[in-house]
Amino acid sequence: MYYSVPDYGRYCLIAWCLVTGIFSLLGNLTLLLCSLVSNALKLDKVSVVLIQNLAIASIGFTVFIILPTVGSTVEQEWIYGNGLCVVTTYVLYVLGFMSTYLIASLNISKLTVLSFPLRARLRTKKCGAVISVTLWVCVIILIIVREVIAKRDIVFSPLVFACILDYRFKPPGPFEQVTFYSNLLVPLGVILATAIWLMLLIRRVRTLTRHGVFALLAVSIAYLLSYLPFIIFAVVREQPMTDDNVRLYTVAAVSTFISPFSNPIIFYFNITSFKTYVDNKVLWALGKQAVTREQEFSTRMSTISMHSVRESVVTAVRLPTNTLQRNSTVVEEI
Repeated sequence: MYYSVPDYGRYCLIAWCLVTGIFSLLGNLTLLLCSLVSNALKLDKVSVVLIQNLAIASIGFTVFIILPTVGSTVEQEWIYGNGLCVVTTYVLYVLGFMSTYLIASLNISKLTVLSFPLRARLRTKKCGAVISVTLWVCVIILIIVREVIAKRDIVFSPLVFACILDYRFKPPGPFEQVTFYSNLLVPLGVILATAIWLMLLIRRVRTLTRHGVFALLAVSIAYLLSYLPFIIFAVVREQPMTDDNVRLYTVAAVSTFISPFSNPIIFYFNITSFKTYVDNKVLWALGKQAVTREQEFSTRMSTISMHSVRESVVTAVRLPTNTLQRNSTVVEEI
């Protein structure tokens, strides 16, 4: 059976992709640059490196998944070539699972900082880099091996206007299911476990430390909610397409765009140093704009003043000349 999206659905999808794509790029680029260039994230070094990799994964998701969806939705077909079709299909899994692993690692890192603050100060950025590189390599290898063994075709889906793996004629095998659900459930279980641990930790920590615990708990809950659509999409995507799951498939696929869009928002409200950095940049931009406007106004007023002075001088010069001409005319008449 052929499934299609009505025109109003395509228009909504285009608007949704543009909004989430633009704000995701702006937010994650700001998060990445403020940590690399300005060193504005006042956190432990391992957490900073993990957040940087999470921002990179979100930017990659925006560039390879969200933005290409706009063109394919407008044309109602894949217009970027077979090579990018294959790349976007695997990038979706790699970046989605990688982001979840990074969130789990970030939770463990922050939890160890709260539990063992003295040991956390001894950790360097090299430790965070080793963790991040290991996660990237493991996830990429698992996804590639899984799909190489499966040998599935890649087709264009008119429901999500993107290239997907074809599960219509060949259901997932045991190895595929094990690797898929392990990549899905292991980091999710870590996030849930650390969130519960934080709830229990709130009762034992001092008042001065509770703010950090509440902030990390809020981050964990927000990430669970933001990545829930991706989990739904990933599970439904493994199943054959039927009338029962077609709507859930479409909604869950589009809802995955919430994840990279929500990352900088979560950090803005939970990391004081990042919030201060963004607020200062906004105030600086507004102040610079105000100064520019004031300079333009002053220049305009000075131009008007010079023009007025010039007219006054010209009038003052012309007045005696006119008077002399009148006097000469009167003398000639006499």
